[in-house]
Amino acid sequence: MLGLCRLWAFIWFLLDWELLACGISPYYRNDPAADLRARLSREAQIFLPGSEGYENATQRWSRLATPAFAIVVAPRTERDIQETVRYAKEKDSTFLAIGGRHGVANALNNAQNAIGIWTRAMRTITVHEPLVNGTGTATVEPGVEAGELTSTLFAQGKVGASTACDCVGVMGAMLGGGHGFLQGRYGLTADNLVSARVVTADGGRVVTASASENADLFWALRGAGHNFGVVASVEYRVFDRTPATDAWAYEEYIFSHDQLERVYELANGMIGGPVELTHYGHFERRTSVDAEHCCLSGSFGKGRKSPSRYTEPLRALGLLLPPKAAVVDITQLNGVAGADFSSPFCGHGADITLAPVGLRRWNVTALRKAFDIYSALPLRLQGSAALLEGYATEAVQRVPEADTAVPDRFNNLLASPVMIAAPRDDERGEDGYESDVPDELYEYAERFRTALVEGSGGKLHAYVNYASGDEGLEAIYGYDQWRLEKLRRLKQTWDPKGRMDFYNPIL
Repeated sequence: MLGLCRLWAFIWFLLDWELLACGISPYYRNDPAADLRARLSREAQIFLPGSEGYENATQRWSRLATPAFAIVVAPRTERDIQETVRYAKEKDSTFLAIGGRHGVANALNNAQNAIGIWTRAMRTITVHEPLVNGTGTATVEPGVEAGELTSTLFAQGKVGASTACDCVGVMGAMLGGGHGFLQGRYGLTADNLVSARVVTADGGRVVTASASENADLFWALRGAGHNFGVVASVEYRVFDRTPATDAWAYEEYIFSHDQLERVYELANGMIGGPVELTHYGHFERRTSVDAEHCCLSGSFGKGRKSPSRYTEPLRALGLLLPPKAAVVDITQLNGVAGADFSSPFCGHGADITLAPVGLRRWNVTALRKAFDIYSALPLRLQGSAALLEGYATEAVQRVPEADTAVPDRFNNLLASPVMIAAPRDDERGEDGYESDVPDELYEYAERFRTALVEGSGGKLHAYVNYASGDEGLEAIYGYDQWRLEKLRRLKQTWDPKGRMDFYNPIL
């Protein structure tokens, strides 16, 4: 009998070893995801609540938009994504792709007991050589972050349109448009999408979307792409580095609050200027330079040399500190804007909301009203800031309005408060928050935005990648009736069951 027991133990050991070799836990009998695990590649992982991998995958920039996951899958291949989506359909479970985890859309809170598809392990970037006349393509996987894309391309002698925050997921930004420093020359990130491999939400089919294949889906992916499927990879347009894109001269200024009107009158004079000309401003508190008032910070960038016609009038204004001037390459430019990997914008776990508005020009009277709202923030919200982004738009506005789902190419500027509160542990209620903090954040954010919209005399246009979802479909996806009807029709075609309704849903 003892020999038989030893033989059985040896067989059991071999079975466990074989399961481990296949990437399957030997304790699969107690594994709630065992049947899914057996369908995935060896390199794919599944994280259960309480594990370090689960915590890493589900940590979000803002706690106000927090989906809840039963399990998280970290795929390594397109097939892994496909099998996960199929599994979710079989189990009648919701699922959600997880990228940079920055979105503040309220609808994310509707994903409960969902299957998370955390794409971070899929971050290969492959440049296809040779480029023809300085233009070619790269294949980009869905887990790549913006700073990684920029630095990887730069090291290979290439550049590409990307976003102005290093830690934002490239895929999520691209699907909503993707503003950034090179858009004046090359267009939005979405404008440089050549084709996409999409695992469809309606049942895990894999399709290619391009100008010649599934062209309607390709149209929708560029501007409203969070609604139709999980993008497993994209072919994306890249360009040879040139002296114009290699180096960026910038100047950084800290202005006194009473210079607001003059600063933004000068900023209006930059709209429609040279193709790389960018101004990027903040409202913020800097008690080290002004203990009583909020101040304005601003940076300005242009190619290899800063034109004196723009710098000299700014330098002549009342500055709280001497201007900082330098020349950096494109990999460092997000740091100039305060959004590199080491910045607070790449942190996690605070209570944050945005309230975006697209504008044609700065209305200085409206900006003053918004600044006064910002200056009056209560103490616990004074870590908040306001983004005032003025990227060049020449190539963006060359793309016909009807060619993509991006709805507001006519706007030159993007503004949004970044309302932040981090409640103290001893003030949190049973739900983990101070009871009135979220309401207060939303209230001040909306007051700030309303001031700018009223000052523009027009309708609200809310950038989908910054939107919280309370803006309304027209504000996010466009006021043209044909545009909304087309999106609804495509939603019924590609996701009739509404399985991807957790990021500013169309329906």
